[in-house]
Amino acid sequence: MNLQIWVQEHMSLFFAITPSTPSASLDTIFPESSMRELWKHINILFFGSDIPRRLSCFRWATTPLHPRYETAIGVASVRYFRYSIVILPSIDCILMLSTLLHEACHIFLRYYACQACWSTEWNLNTVGHRRAWQVLASAVERKFVEFTGLPADLGRLDSLRAHWDDCWPLPSIHELADWQLDRPTLMPIYVNDLHKAVRGYVGLDGGDDKVRDFPLRGFMEYWWVDTKQAELIAKEGRLGDGTGLFEEKTLVCRADMSCGGMEREQEQSDGEVEREHERI
Repeated sequence: MNLQIWVQEHMSLFFAITPSTPSASLDTIFPESSMRELWKHINILFFGSDIPRRLSCFRWATTPLHPRYETAIGVASVRYFRYSIVILPSIDCILMLSTLLHEACHIFLRYYACQACWSTEWNLNTVGHRRAWQVLASAVERKFVEFTGLPADLGRLDSLRAHWDDCWPLPSIHELADWQLDRPTLMPIYVNDLHKAVRGYVGLDGGDDKVRDFPLRGFMEYWWVDTKQAELIAKEGRLGDGTGLFEEKTLVCRADMSCGGMEREQEQSDGEVEREHERI
């Protein structure tokens, strides 16, 4: 089973057609062994190989993850040469995937990067969100969306802002441009439009089978095809006071599956996207 098959089999978890139905805790849906298998597919797809099973594990969190970060939803750690990822099971499935990708980048760098190298502080930093992680996470975030069609936001800007005091030396303007920190500002809009398209495709009488048939990658390719328009919207978005990342414009793209085409329109939208979680 590869990552695309896994996504297709669990489409109904990503797109709830009846939002009034309470979501089950993820630890009741995915055993830790199956999450470790998912982590393996991520490692193979993005990094070329998996970390040996005897040296790694995945766990669902049963206690607060970090005493310093109360809002932490995921953490990557190394103890006695054992690499582990721990995630809160109370989050939704899409956020869980983004968090797993975030922590998988940490584990990859901790496993393969030389911790004794003179450039470790420059590239990794003590909190792990420095240059090497930003470059890697940016590529993983972009390619995951292209490969699966699912939205992904690895919280790269949030991580940089949260650990700014520990970030030394400070990134240059050139580095910030290379990291493309403005790209995730479009992701909440993509999530909203994707949910609308799935609901329109499935209808009121559709079930899980209908959800699985939704052309996810086709929608993704159409939505992101107008890159100039997307870049313009991203540039018009502004960084707020720490609680909001994007406002003013919303790009609405919906799939008209009945006639086999796609329609695109723009609408104005007020409000801000709040960041409520943190990944370590």
